[in-house]
Amino acid sequence: MKAIWKQVLDRADKQVVKLPVGAQILDVQIQKGSWCLWYICSVESPLSDRYIAIYGTGSEVETLSGAYIGTIQDGPLVFHVFEVDE
Repeated sequence: MKAIWKQVLDRADKQVVKLPVGAQILDVQIQKGSWCLWYICSVESPLSDRYIAIYGTGSEVETLSGAYIGTIQDGPLVFHVFEVDE
């Protein structure tokens, strides 16, 4: 069975999140003041590490090896969220 789940993100430049193997990341947004990542997954899958990088508008960006997830607008600040290889 598949389900859509949520993971609260830290407000950090880089972080590791544990998601079920094969999870498809859907979106990032703010919910009740928290930065959240939504994904769809098989509920029986074991967890694996996924790497997230967050860059503020105007920040220097490393060469990205992953996929763009979305943009978070938090008051006057805007952040861009990517899944990266490590």
